[in-house]
Amino acid sequence: EAGVYTVSLTVSDNHVSDTETKEEYITVVPPSVIGIGNVSSNFLQINAEILNKGDIAVSSVNWSITIDGPVFLGKTKEGVIASIPIGGSEIVTDRPVFGLGNIIITIKASIPGGSTVSKTARGFLFFFVVLKLR
Repeated sequence: EAGVYTVSLTVSDNHVSDTETKEEYITVVPPSVIGIGNVSSNFLQINAEILNKGDIAVSSVNWSITIDGPVFLGKTKEGVIASIPIGGSEIVTDRPVFGLGNIIITIKASIPGGSTVSKTARGFLFFFVVLKLR
């Protein structure tokens, strides 16, 4: 549970005992929660919104956009967002994208020590334009 904790260590040999206490020594912060918001497209690129839905700022957010299907350029893009403030968001982009046919777009995001979140969207890629993203 989140909070500031005092810890004590007691050492004993059945005859003598000694205790050392550290006041407010350990701080436990609430888990940060990241999410994936809107996934959109326009000419030459796919955009995804990475959200901070938690109670603390997050840092070192790893993200990736992977496109499965007949894609010739722009299949995978990944990066790191330095930080996202409480309630904030960042847009990540994969560009340029080039191909022809039905595609599946998978967006993933994670923070160190946290779980990975993902979101999938489907669309039709017509050369440089993603049509009917859902």
